[in-house]
Amino acid sequence: MAPPFVELVRRIHGGALGEIASGAAHYFCGALDKPAWPGLPPAERGCETGCTTRVLSGDILVEQNIHVIDICNWVLKGHPVKAVGSGGRKGRTDPGNASSHFSVVFTYPQDVHVGFSSTQFGKGSFDANERFFGPRGNSTSPYAGPVAITGESRGPGAPARKPREGSFRSPASSRATSSRPTRRSTRRSSRASPAANFHNQAALAWNRR
Repeated sequence: MAPPFVELVRRIHGGALGEIASGAAHYFCGALDKPAWPGLPPAERGCETGCTTRVLSGDILVEQNIHVIDICNWVLKGHPVKAVGSGGRKGRTDPGNASSHFSVVFTYPQDVHVGFSSTQFGKGSFDANERFFGPRGNSTSPYAGPVAITGESRGPGAPARKPREGSFRSPASSRATSSRPTRRSTRRSSRASPAANFHNQAALAWNRR
């Protein structure tokens, strides 16, 4: 079990979100790299491609996606009582008849709905994530971590947190309290992540007005 998911469950069961109202999860994966086995009889070849054959694997929902769905069951301490969804094989070219994608809404006890989506085809990269929402905040936990829970350390009626030094502020507060970034900080921002660059450029645009 991935440590970030273990930590996610520990904190949610500890009351970090309050009573969970809804959730969202996904398991995105590219085509599985299966080696070629020339000369195998048809029956044996079917076993080698078992994960891409519905009758042997239960399709990608059972063969692969179940890991993320199982974490939803763990977090919510139950199993879905209803599921509505759709899927298809479009874009998939490997042998077999397994689906390439699914989109499902699971209904858990207490009318908690979890939206789930998955892929298994093409050149897509691997990404698995769990998100849950409650009155005290919301959580996110990618497979590689870290776990993030908003509002976890704040009780009812607690004052809003002050922005950390250097953090991005809303346009109104930036215009009123922030000075223009220096040329050095602008150069540094060009090496930051795309999300950080977006926020830095937004702040610059407002400061120049």
